[in-house]
Amino acid sequence: MRTHKKIYLLFAASTAVVVILFVIVFMQLGVLNSHVKNLEANFQIALTSGLSTSTTPVIASSSTGTSTPSVTGKGTGIVIPTSIAFVATSSPALQPQAPITFTVQDITQEPDGKILVHVSASSDRAQGYSATDPKQFFQIVNLNGPNKNADASDGAWASMPPQSTVQGTVIFQLDPSQTSVILQVGDGSNITFYQFDFQTKTYKSIVLG
Repeated sequence: MRTHKKIYLLFAASTAVVVILFVIVFMQLGVLNSHVKNLEANFQIALTSGLSTSTTPVIASSSTGTSTPSVTGKGTGIVIPTSIAFVATSSPALQPQAPITFTVQDITQEPDGKILVHVSASSDRAQGYSATDPKQFFQIVNLNGPNKNADASDGAWASMPPQSTVQGTVIFQLDPSQTSVILQVGDGSNITFYQFDFQTKTYKSIVLG
């Protein structure tokens, strides 16, 4: 009788050990499966990040003063850095209107004759969203006829968050053989003139009248 009882106890102990081992193996398989899934997910994320490249800069501003990059690059043209700045009132399209501070970062002449005015605008004194059109603040002076207006511009000018900076480009198309230009800056009674020489890569303020 005692022999049978020992056999039963041994069988029960063996069964318990097998069950415990089975549970341990099952848990380890679950952990391994989780690791495999994590590795697969990380691989997919890495693959997606490696293959996803943006060819168009993001146009986005924030109230903390994020700058938005210009869509038009400087290319291989002649670049003349400037320290030109002026203040103009925002467009009535968004109310209330506010003073907008414009800064001309540089003027670039491309080989095809394009004149790129790289400009940034700060809405640091605006209480809400504001709008502007930088094309209206720049002209190429023609001493023998009407001034030339800008042909195009890029930048997120239609909805500028308060206390932010937006960057963009005002574009003129001129004769590629033209080696100097007179740029009119500002509007109304706040107009100034600057002469740019692309041969010497210099500019200076001038008075016309």
